[in-house]
Amino acid sequence: MTPNANYLMSISQNTEHYKNIYKFSAHEANYYEIRHGANVFTGDSKEFKLHYHPNYEIYIYLSGKAEFMFEGTNFSLNPYDIMLIPAYSLHCPIPHVGEFFERYVINITDDFCKTMNCYEYLDVFANQSGRKYKIPGHVVKRSNLFNIINFFLGHNDHSKEYIIPLVRCKILELLYYLNTIGNFEECTSINKETQEIMAYIDENFDIITDVDSITSNFFYSKNHQGHLFKKHTGITITQYLNIKRLENVEKLYRQGNSLLHSCIESGFKSYDSFAYTYKKEFGISPKKGLLNRTDS
Repeated sequence: MTPNANYLMSISQNTEHYKNIYKFSAHEANYYEIRHGANVFTGDSKEFKLHYHPNYEIYIYLSGKAEFMFEGTNFSLNPYDIMLIPAYSLHCPIPHVGEFFERYVINITDDFCKTMNCYEYLDVFANQSGRKYKIPGHVVKRSNLFNIINFFLGHNDHSKEYIIPLVRCKILELLYYLNTIGNFEECTSINKETQEIMAYIDENFDIITDVDSITSNFFYSKNHQGHLFKKHTGITITQYLNIKRLENVEKLYRQGNSLLHSCIESGFKSYDSFAYTYKKEFGISPKKGLLNRTDS
């Protein structure tokens, strides 16, 4: 099953804040997407929200003041820092209000790796070093990564058919050099209680009945847990539970399981329950979202 061009855009940040969203043929969009964004953050929480997708993301921070939230941990961002986001990982940037915020985002699909025979390059996205998913900008600037980034920034019209082979090669080169970098940086903040709750949900989302069944497994009060969780992740415990279930539905469905089976196996009591949660989270029905984002 292959994500199409609409899929790659469906659960990204608000795309109106990207000054360049490079267009490709429908076939090429199955492999990667490139976006260059620059805007002043107004403080509207809808501009940047926690999201996930089945693609591998290379998030290149160019300028401004911001942090990056990744699965309950925060990373401070400096110019030319690179965040590596594994597939199906909750993440979002957190710009400072009133600050100009510029970034370059490359999303890569499994089909790209299959076509380019480079699955081993995805190792860099694996959690091999604890929670070290950031390459500091000072390391980037002293490496070949800097030249590759400047190539993308200098070639802002990727719609020409003749440039597509070059873009593919540059993405492949970027992945190669990312795998040669050993200087990853730890997150700047992490809350132990929040991490424990997230870990419990990650392991048990398919059998959890409600929030009480989560909080009863920990010593601190339900209200205390809820407050801390929202503070450190930006979403409620219920939202996190629902997102993890939605992630799993999509994984199972893309593996060839029926949608109903995928829903039940992920902890939803029925398809209607799944459809309601999906529309509440993404603003569209599964028919317009999930079902249109995969080849039948």
